[in-house]
Amino acid sequence: MSIVFDFLNYASLYEKCVLASVVHAIMVGEYDLLSAEQSWDGLNYNFQNMEGIRGTISFAEDRYICVIQNDAMYENYAEHHVSELLQGAEAKTIDLAQNEALQYMLIDHKGKTVAFISAAFWGDKEINHSNLSEEQIIKISENTIMPFLYNENDAKIYWKDYYEMTNEQIELAEDICKRRILTKGKMKLARNEIDKLKEWFDDIDECIESFRELDIYMD
Repeated sequence: MSIVFDFLNYASLYEKCVLASVVHAIMVGEYDLLSAEQSWDGLNYNFQNMEGIRGTISFAEDRYICVIQNDAMYENYAEHHVSELLQGAEAKTIDLAQNEALQYMLIDHKGKTVAFISAAFWGDKEINHSNLSEEQIIKISENTIMPFLYNENDAKIYWKDYYEMTNEQIELAEDICKRRILTKGKMKLARNEIDKLKEWFDDIDECIESFRELDIYMD
């Protein structure tokens, strides 16, 4: 086990997951076919590239764990692989993995429901660990983890380019993201924010659903 991504901490990772999700909740009004690429379920952030890569980042109050599943590595599946990837993690981190993150990584293997992951890293407030190198994690994720490793400005640029967002759209995402991070519990969009969504998109049902996952509502 070694320290990885020493430029990353819990708060910045969480904020970039929220930013990605808010951007997604806005732009799914334009790209509804991408609705399954990102989702929140409680404190679990799920992402996938629709081409065999899935990941979950589970947040607890004082720690997080990220697990990644790469379908191309399934042929090398071994029942002990999860324990090897998590070797050395604290008991609380193992519990978070078993109770949360790994529940999104379940597959059917020879008639048994088991967790299959290809990479994992975890951390507390400041330090991140893994039994893989940074290069291995990024390669296994086929770069899908990169937007969460970028600095704040580069992450905004990435998502703006990814969804071909206008300046007004990315500014709206930033405003909502900041309020989501600072607001505990449920949050409501302002009337002018809802009007903008209706102006930009013919149908905002997918937007509404994605915002609800973030405990953000329109009324």
